[in-house]
Amino acid sequence: MNNFLANLMRYGNGFVALLIILGFAYLFAFFPPTDELQVTGLGLGLIVGVIVATVICGTLAIFITIRTELIEIRGLLGSKTERVREDFMKDFQKHL
Repeated sequence: MNNFLANLMRYGNGFVALLIILGFAYLFAFFPPTDELQVTGLGLGLIVGVIVATVICGTLAIFITIRTELIEIRGLLGSKTERVREDFMKDFQKHL
């Protein structure tokens, strides 16, 4: 279940970023911080949305990348550890 959720977030991260950007654009367009035109609110919302999405989804992307690298390292160390163990057992049996 953990792998499923991690893979889901890996692929859904871009979609979440898009939702954040569009949400801020909608929020600022229809509820502008000032009484200016809605286009100004839309532009401001897009800019704020991109910044917020970059921080949130960028942090999530870093964690996903770290997880992927740790899995790869564990695989490399696992195969190397197994070879070292086999070599040790061969040497140990020679001395018996």
